[in-house]
Amino acid sequence: MFNRVDHLEILVSDVKKSVGFYTRVLGFERARWTIAHRDYGDFEQACVVLNGFMIELIQNQQNNSLSPDSPLSGIKAFALRVDDMQEAVKYLKNENVQFTREPKPGGSFDGLRAEIVDPDGTGIELREWKNGDDIGNSDWKPSDPLIEQIN
Repeated sequence: MFNRVDHLEILVSDVKKSVGFYTRVLGFERARWTIAHRDYGDFEQACVVLNGFMIELIQNQQNNSLSPDSPLSGIKAFALRVDDMQEAVKYLKNENVQFTREPKPGGSFDGLRAEIVDPDGTGIELREWKNGDDIGNSDWKPSDPLIEQIN
């Protein structure tokens, strides 16, 4: 059911600066750069990849006064890839795992995402990639007109 760690999410103060660090200094490749739409506002997020391992660099919402409970920086959550979201949700709910976000379409990829927390409140995203999309698909483009502002 759970088949690998999908990615790590890091809250950053400046997405462009962080992408530059991870790509120029550490040798990651830039993968995707999108705008996330949440109830508390929009924010940038970028993905960098090294040998199949993805880090999602997320603009700290607190810096934008969008999410006052967000930490200033650091690891936000990690993600597990699932083969079948419906099966995973059924299993986790049977185990009384708390969902902080029910499954919905992903905004920065083609598939489904949900969020749970561990017993200490650490965020764990569940991600089911669909239609052949994955972190290596450089042809994927979001259908979001705001993304044009970034590129």
